[in-house]
Amino acid sequence: MKKFIIKGLVFLGIALVVQLPFIYKYHQATTTNGPHVIISNYEQQPNLFMGSSHGRDAVNDSLIVASYNMSSTAQSLEENYIILSNVLETTKLKKVFISFSPTSLHQTNIKPNLTEQYYLFPHNSKNIFLTYFKDTSRKAKSLIKIKLSSKITTPEEFKNYAEHKMYHIIGNDVNHFGVEFFDKIIALKDQYDFELSFFTTPYTPEYSEVMRTYDYWEKDKQLVKKMALERGFNYYDYEFHFNNEPDYYKYYIDADHLNALGQNTFSIFLNKTLFSN
Repeated sequence: MKKFIIKGLVFLGIALVVQLPFIYKYHQATTTNGPHVIISNYEQQPNLFMGSSHGRDAVNDSLIVASYNMSSTAQSLEENYIILSNVLETTKLKKVFISFSPTSLHQTNIKPNLTEQYYLFPHNSKNIFLTYFKDTSRKAKSLIKIKLSSKITTPEEFKNYAEHKMYHIIGNDVNHFGVEFFDKIIALKDQYDFELSFFTTPYTPEYSEVMRTYDYWEKDKQLVKKMALERGFNYYDYEFHFNNEPDYYKYYIDADHLNALGQNTFSIFLNKTLFSN
């Protein structure tokens, strides 16, 4: 029995040692990259863009007047609220734009899964080993990266990407975990008197087609449109922005993220459309 226990402990020790490089990389990603680096470079521009990777890849702030893009990977509405609250303590903002995606109303930093990034959040690396192994979001996104490691170039590949991504990230869980922080962000708008806008970035037709099988996405957008009228903020839906162009694929790095060409083209459009006054 004693030998069995020793062998078991040795096996667990080896398994942990093998995981150490991945744990270290994960720890770096959740504590030193993402929002922390982005926020440290903020120079109190009056127009702020925030949100997840959709906002990150859609907005080139150098092409938009007096603006700064604080968006980063997996940045939930909860995290947007935390970051925005801190910015408003020292900076008078004129306009705030927050990307609104199919996961926005359905996740926080811990529900339904821990997200990749953390900012001033209680779960941030209290125990990096437990956090690493508990983070089902990390495991889900690892599966996506493995399955979609090759370059996406065809309509079928774009569709496969969208189906696989949504299955692992949100699946059929459509609880509105993020609504609490959606409301809190709107309350900040009322308290600090800035113009608040939510915006949906361009997606490929293949991604939109997959999202139509999750009927909650259209309901989410209708809810935001209704609340915008009732509570005095804007909602801009650019989901189909590039769809009328025959070669729209040239703007995307995958089914729902813009590449450099897409980002620059879309940012010029935003600057002309939303900052003309």
